[in-house]
Amino acid sequence: MQAIDEIVPTLLRALEDDQTSDTALDGLKQILRFDFQSFVTAFFLAVYSQLLLVIMESICCSMQC
Repeated sequence: MQAIDEIVPTLLRALEDDQTSDTALDGLKQILRFDFQSFVTAFFLAVYSQLLLVIMESICCSMQC
């Protein structure tokens, strides 16, 4: 994340220059795409692990009854 924190301000400044704005915009889009994919992956892993815990607790509870 530190690398992104260092790159984003540079890309934002590059948006103001006609010669580099297209490349800067492409770079920002790639960063957003990567961050979104990372978020979705982390979100689904968290939900999946919670679901597994609920299932395991349910199985353990039914075996003890």
